[in-house]
Amino acid sequence: MSQGPRASDAAEATRSVSEAFNRRDFTAIEGSYAEHAVVAGREIGTFEGAAAIRGLYEDMARPYGDVYGEIDELIDLGNGVAFAIVAVAGHPIGSNSEVRFRYASVVVVADGTIARQTNFMDIDEARAAAERLADERG
Repeated sequence: MSQGPRASDAAEATRSVSEAFNRRDFTAIEGSYAEHAVVAGREIGTFEGAAAIRGLYEDMARPYGDVYGEIDELIDLGNGVAFAIVAVAGHPIGSNSEVRFRYASVVVVADGTIARQTNFMDIDEARAAAERLADERG
């Protein structure tokens, strides 16, 4: 019987996905998510299943000659919940311009893989949601 995720699982899974994205290792990204995981956000919609989530990451990287995400803040809130602020920068193919944006993720891990990730453009809203979720799961 599983004892649930260790305190560091959610933060480590979040970090692993970010590192895999920077390497464009979409196989590693897919392996970080549970088979029936969900990634959702107002701006991106809802993606269900590890294969669909892999496709999301591939689609996000495709328009860029180079794209890089950096975790500005990562907090393990316990109970399998992590909060992250991610800064992304990239150069669209055929352009000298740089695209930059920041977003926040609330990540829930179960049995060592990401079960749910909710992305927010409003960082304060994400932080509050993550804290509520960690409290509810405690």
